[in-house]
Amino acid sequence: MKLSIGQGNHHNCSGDCFFYKVSITSYVVHTKRTVFSTIAKLFDPLRLLGPVIFLVKNKLFKNLQKLLQTFLQKLWLLNLQWDNQLPPEFHRAWNNFYNKLEFISNIKVNRCILPYPDVEMIQLHGFCDASEAAFGAVLNCKSQTSAGDLAIKIVASKSRVTPLKKITVLD
Repeated sequence: MKLSIGQGNHHNCSGDCFFYKVSITSYVVHTKRTVFSTIAKLFDPLRLLGPVIFLVKNKLFKNLQKLLQTFLQKLWLLNLQWDNQLPPEFHRAWNNFYNKLEFISNIKVNRCILPYPDVEMIQLHGFCDASEAAFGAVLNCKSQTSAGDLAIKIVASKSRVTPLKKITVLD
């Protein structure tokens, strides 16, 4: 399978928004190499694809014992050679995700954070959440005009999966 996302975000000048270009061609066999290569191509400097990338790193694999490890971590723990075919369960899960990657092309994010020239109030709102599988945070900008026009735009986001090695405060 070939995945082409270009060099991360692209900018549409007429719509003043960021978007992604994705084109997919099919592989017959998925290997550890093709999986890791595909994830590496999901270049996202503004972190706008965090929820999409998290799917492959976590929720993609619901039928294993626990979701404490990510799909990539579970794949790594199999100790497969780089060019060995994925086991059937991993192959089905990866193929399901991979075939949906083209929908990333539908994501468009407005570049302008303050869309009105006469903004009267600006607030920054930060949200974060964590689980045993991952943690994430997002920063939004809320602006309002004197006429009551309201806009809420994403400023930045960040997400991480938990490491395989468990540590505690006492470690």
